Amino acid sequence: MKIGYVTGSEMPSTINIRADELRGTYYDEDGIATYYKAIELRKEGLDNRNIALRLGKNESVISRYLQDGFIPFETKARYFSDFIRTKEWFYEL
Repeated sequence: MKIGYVTGSEMPSTINIRADELRGTYYDEDGIATYYKAIELRKEGLDNRNIALRLGKNESVISRYLQDGFIPFETKARYFSDFIRTKEWFYEL
């Protein structure tokens, strides 16, 4: 078992804490990674259909990601390891 600490100034009205073991697999993280991979594959000359096939995603998702002005969704979720503190952190409170 672990304990994490957060100061009042770091605490929003709600907080979403993620498991470190699942880092990179959450919906927004996967979407951001796919977005950047799709951009790179587009630069290589692939069309949306072939990008989707290469990345194992639906073509409509790739089409949306490659539209002008698209901004990938990113949450403000934090990982539990963000709240594990050293003894020096406590001295600075």
